[in-house]
Amino acid sequence: MTGDVLVKISGRRTIGGEEEKTSLLMLGTCREEKGSHLIQCREPGEKAGEDTEHTIRISAGCMTVKKQGAVNTEMRFGNRLRRVKSCYNTPYGDIPLEITTRDIRIDRREDSLSVSVCYGMNVGGEYLPECRLQLEVSLRGTRE
Repeated sequence: MTGDVLVKISGRRTIGGEEEKTSLLMLGTCREEKGSHLIQCREPGEKAGEDTEHTIRISAGCMTVKKQGAVNTEMRFGNRLRRVKSCYNTPYGDIPLEITTRDIRIDRREDSLSVSVCYGMNVGGEYLPECRLQLEVSLRGTRE
């Protein structure tokens, strides 16, 4: 799949017994590169100059999400990955992350791409065992 895309990222995690949901919709581009899908999109910030660039690479059984801008991080998910350490850099300070992927499912189609991830995450010393991430990418004009 190559071209202009619509990118939807939905997340769900349980914190202190309460479920927290997030959803983000962005326009971007997708291209195939060395057996991987490379998706690039921009998340608008609340103020001018606070945008965050997202670079998402999806390959066999693995997904990497890199954010640069108002916040900076690189998160890796994959069936063969045990614990992946990272850091979430924010204007308010750095937060250490540790991600443990339990399951990742990737569905590639001619005009769309879907990734479901189930994982646990340690954020600054607090363990969040129930986290889910859903990525939906579709060529613009096919599902708008």
